[in-house]
Amino acid sequence: MGKTTKTALDPEIYKAIVDEIEFQKGEIISDTDTEKDADAAITTNSTVPAFVKADADVVKMLQQLKVQVGNIIETMKNVQANIEEANEDATNSGNQLGR
Repeated sequence: MGKTTKTALDPEIYKAIVDEIEFQKGEIISDTDTEKDADAAITTNSTVPAFVKADADVVKMLQQLKVQVGNIIETMKNVQANIEEANEDATNSGNQLGR
């Protein structure tokens, strides 16, 4: 096997980016947020049902976004592990060539 070179990505910077995305994922929407019902006194207003539906749609959309961001984070962590493995292989192959 030929000499392996280290990746151009800095693993520490990449890890910091992944960690920040993971932190921000928690800020998208609270896990306890749910759809809100309108007060009975205002449900006779013709526009209220449209706003209630829009609120429910936004809550669902943000919950789905949070799931997708979680999937992206998982992929990024797999990439991070591959970067670390490639860099270790590069270090090891460089060490073996010098023997």
